[in-house]
Amino acid sequence: HINLSLFQNKENLFAQEHGRYMEAFLAGILHRIREITLFLNPSEDSYMRLGEKKAPKYITWSPENRSQLIRIPAVKNGRKRIELRSPDPTANPYLAFALLIYAGLDGIENDLPLMEPANVNLYRAGNEVTDHLKKLPESRGEAWDAASASPLIKEVLPEAYLEVYKKPLKA
Repeated sequence: HINLSLFQNKENLFAQEHGRYMEAFLAGILHRIREITLFLNPSEDSYMRLGEKKAPKYITWSPENRSQLIRIPAVKNGRKRIELRSPDPTANPYLAFALLIYAGLDGIENDLPLMEPANVNLYRAGNEVTDHLKKLPESRGEAWDAASASPLIKEVLPEAYLEVYKKPLKA
C-alpha cells in the first residue's frame, strides 16, 4: 500500500480544518487511477492479484473500510492520511508517487468533487452493489491503453517512459 499525506508549512492539509484539500486530492486520484494503474501495477501478474485475496478491484473509497481501493485510516495526533491499496511491489516508487501527487494536485487545482464513499464490504457484496461500480483495469493491456490515452501521463512523464512500459515487465 501507499500512504499519502499533504503538508504545507508543517501543517497537515488533510486535517479536519482543511478537509476540502483531502477531498479534492482524493478525488483527483480516483479520477485518474485507471490512467496511472499501469505504473502502480506494471507486471502481468499484478492483474491476477487485483480483485483477489483482498486486493481492490473497484474504484471506491471509504473511511476505515479495508475492502476499498482507498481508505482513510484512523488517526492519532492529526496525522490523517489516505491509503491506496492497489499498488504492488513491482511498481517504481518514484513514478508511483509522482503520478499520485500530480493526480491529487489536479484534483485540488480543478476542485474535483469527491464521489460518495462505498461503506460496504466489497469482498462480500453482491452484484447488486458491484455492477454499477467502476473497475480498475483488468489486464495490463487495458491499463496500457488507459495510460497511453492519458493527458496526465503525457504531461508528467517523458514519452519514452510510456514506450518502456508498453512491453511486459520481465520477472
